[in-house]
Amino acid sequence: MAVLLCVATGDYLHDWQDCIQSHRTYCAAHGYDYRLIDRPLSELHPKWQKFEVAREILRGGDDVLLIDADALISTAAPPFLQVLEADPCCDIFCVLGRSQRPNSGVIMLRGSAPSVACEFLTDCLAARELPLPAEDFVTALGENGHFIHFLKKPPYAGKLKLIDGAWNNTVPPPLPTDFVTHFAGGPMRKFRRRRLSAPAAG
Repeated sequence: MAVLLCVATGDYLHDWQDCIQSHRTYCAAHGYDYRLIDRPLSELHPKWQKFEVAREILRGGDDVLLIDADALISTAAPPFLQVLEADPCCDIFCVLGRSQRPNSGVIMLRGSAPSVACEFLTDCLAARELPLPAEDFVTALGENGHFIHFLKKPPYAGKLKLIDGAWNNTVPPPLPTDFVTHFAGGPMRKFRRRRLSAPAAG
């Protein structure tokens, strides 16, 4: 089974309902299971809880599309399993963000053995309180820096596939060719405000 996982608590759950609905629409179109975590399941920050929950799903053998609440999926987005099937030797799939480093807002993870994806998340979680080199640091509370850091290490570096930017566009402007438009902080947010304020067609 394929699972789309999103963790959205507090203000994120309220503020990004349009994006969350796009997740549901995508899953319904492709027969995927949608799991929205809308309340704390542990003492971890929600940014880390998504790794914790994804790891449990991977342990069950399911493939996972891990997506942030502020990421809008286009109705034109193809099944993410096609990406996994195209590169059977890779287990972790992502896009480079604005900083030209891997962005953890949209991640595809292979669940079936002998995938290293579960082990990768375990290593990230175990090191979450450890300092990172300056070149990997993103935010103090978030998981993206550890995501970047551990993707450089074996065996994960050899199991990483950088995929088309259409799967996680964090660089303005949003494009009609985007599969996922990710309104991750900074300049992308103004385009989301513009989108919500636009008059309805017709």
